[in-house]
Amino acid sequence: MRGLVFDTQEEHEEFSSPVTMSSSQENGSSVNQDILSDNKTIWISRVDGSLRKMRQKPTASEVYGLELGEKILVELDERGCPNNYARYLLGAFAADLVRTGAKCPIHYSRGDNEALIPVKKELIETIERKFKYHEKGRSWVIDKLHESWRSHKTFLKGKYFDGKPLQEVLDNIPHEVEAAQWNPLVVLWNEPKKKKQSATNSANARKQVHYHTGGRKSIARKRKEMMDENSGKEPNRLTLWDATHKRKDGTYANEATKEKMVEANHLLETRAGGLEQVPEEVVNNVFLEVMGPEHGGRVRGMGLGPKPRDFYGITYKKFPNSSENEVGVEELVEKKIAEIVREHNKDKMIAETKHQKELSTVNRKCDMLLSVLSRVCQEVNMEMPINFDEESPEPRSSHSSYGPNFDRRESV
Repeated sequence: MRGLVFDTQEEHEEFSSPVTMSSSQENGSSVNQDILSDNKTIWISRVDGSLRKMRQKPTASEVYGLELGEKILVELDERGCPNNYARYLLGAFAADLVRTGAKCPIHYSRGDNEALIPVKKELIETIERKFKYHEKGRSWVIDKLHESWRSHKTFLKGKYFDGKPLQEVLDNIPHEVEAAQWNPLVVLWNEPKKKKQSATNSANARKQVHYHTGGRKSIARKRKEMMDENSGKEPNRLTLWDATHKRKDGTYANEATKEKMVEANHLLETRAGGLEQVPEEVVNNVFLEVMGPEHGGRVRGMGLGPKPRDFYGITYKKFPNSSENEVGVEELVEKKIAEIVREHNKDKMIAETKHQKELSTVNRKCDMLLSVLSRVCQEVNMEMPINFDEESPEPRSSHSSYGPNFDRRESV
C-alpha cells in the first residue's frame, strides 16, 4: 500500500515523475515517488522540484540548516501516521520546539488550554516550513506536540522539583526554562490536587509490564516493514502487537507478555472456527478481552496517532467490553447478513414507494387530459377518437371506460 505524501493531485503528479537528484549523486540518475517509501533514506524537496538526500542519521538541529524553500518529505500511512525514516526527524524537531519556552509556554495545566491555541498554530506553521506531508498528517503532528510538551514537563519535574524543598526549587530556575514561567509552574505542581494526580500516574506507570521493544522505530514504521515483507498484506492487530513486544532474538520482553500472547492465540483459534482469514472484528474482540479495554483517546498497541473513533468507526462509549467479546465468527456472520438484508429491504421499499408515486402522478395527468378531451368532443358533437388499451393491441372507442374519472357515456 503506497502511503500519503502529497496534499494535492498536482503535487502528486509533480513528484511522481522522475526528478533529478542533487549534484552529489551520480549524473543522469533519477528518482520517483517509490523511493520516498525507503525506510532508511530521508529526501528533501527543493523549490525547483528536484530532490536531494540527507546524510545518514541526521539530527533535529540539521533541520534548522535547510535552505529556504527546502522541505523534508514525510510519507504517511492511511491513518495519517508517518511511516518512513523521516518520522523520527519530524518527531525530534517537534520535541525540540516545545522545549523552547519562548515558543511553547509550559506553565499551563493542560495542553488543550485555549491560551495555547495560537502557540500550536505557530508551531505547526514552523514545522510545515521544514517538512512536507499530506494534510492528513497534521493530526499526528499535533499529538506529537502534546506528547513532547507533557514529556518535557515530566522531565523538569523529576529533575528540579520532586523531593526538594519548595523555596529551593523556586530560587533555582533551570537554564532551559523561561524565568517568568517557572514560578507559576512550580505553584501548579505544588497544589494538593496535582500532587495526588502525579502520585496516581506514577503508580499506574509502575504497573506497566508489557514493553515495546522497537526502540526508536515507531509502530507505524514496523507495520509498514511487515507489509513490505508480506506482499502488502496488512498484519492484524495481534500479529503487530506480538512483533513489537519481542526482542531481536525472537523472545518476548518478559513472561507476562508471553502469557498474554499464548492466551490470545488460543482464544483466536477457538473463535476463528477454522477460518483461514479471521475477520478483523474477531481479532479486535480477542485483543480487548486479553489486553483489557481501551483508554480514551488512543488505541492500544497502535502507537501515536490512531484515535478510537477512526479505528473503530464508533465512539469510546460504544467500545466492546469483556462481556461483549464472547462472540464467534458464526454470530458475526449472521449479524452481518441480517444487516445486509435490512438494508436491501429498506432500499427496495424506498424504490417501490418512489415508483408508485411516479405512476400515480402519470395516471392523474392522463385522467385530466382525457377529461378535457371528452368535454371538447361533446361541445363539437364529435365522438371520442379511438385509442388503445395499455396492455391490449385492440383499439377501443370513447365508449370504453378509461379510468376512475372517466364516465362511460352513450354515443349520440
